Amino acid sequence: MKILSVIIFSFLSFNLLFSQQSEVLFKTGEEFFDKGQISDAVFNFSKYIGYEPDSAKGYVSRGHCYLLLGKYKEAVEDFNKAVSIDKKNFSAYQGRGTAYVYLEKLDDALSDFQIAIKLKPDDIVTINSMAIVYLTRGKKDEALRLLDDAVSRYPDNPEVFKYRGTLKLFSNDSLGALEDLNSAIKLDSSRADFFVSRGAIYKITGDYNSAIEDFNRAIELEPKNAEAYVRRGITNFLSGSYREAVNDLEKGISINPSLSKVAGEYLEKARRKLNE
Repeated sequence: MKILSVIIFSFLSFNLLFSQQSEVLFKTGEEFFDKGQISDAVFNFSKYIGYEPDSAKGYVSRGHCYLLLGKYKEAVEDFNKAVSIDKKNFSAYQGRGTAYVYLEKLDDALSDFQIAIKLKPDDIVTINSMAIVYLTRGKKDEALRLLDDAVSRYPDNPEVFKYRGTLKLFSNDSLGALEDLNSAIKLDSSRADFFVSRGAIYKITGDYNSAIEDFNRAIELEPKNAEAYVRRGITNFLSGSYREAVNDLEKGISINPSLSKVAGEYLEKARRKLNE
């Protein structure tokens, strides 16, 4: 009897240690993800999956990492595994739908987003994702109806106004886009991304002064907002302020090198203007 008790105690202690180790790996993966160290996050989530192969959250978390790394097929595989483990996992359907969008499998994307919405009807991000799919398929009216409905249901949610404003901008309705971003900022003036979005609208309409004011505000709220620097740099270039354009574009690229694809052309043009 004493030997049996020792065996049971040892087994339980091992399982407890095993579980603790796996959760440490998962938590470390989340920390790396939040810091933007995605490859390190993938490593930790993969180790977690090795310990917990029947846990959906490991596959979902690694799938989201693959999305950020542009590995969309690998993301789909992980989300497939998560769905096979947990048929009601909202994040798995939402993530897989996003991967399908990048893979241009829009019917599959829409199907997953519809399932996700049934699981979590109030998720604004998924509603917007569905609208993007409709817009991409040329169904602008359906996309707008979807976001109009979201605005009517959630009139105090600034996010829905931002999303609808972005949709209107893509639909060449600059005035409507501006009205929606004004509403978003009225509801929440602490969001840097709202000012970046409104600044982009002002830039498109040629109101460079108002655009720069919004980008300034975004940078005040979020000093490391690379997009704000790049957009302000482009606006400075368009308004003839070439030195300021160079400074902003270089700053934006230093914060987020991936923006060099967008900013590089304007940066070279601004430098040439300074040397004329």
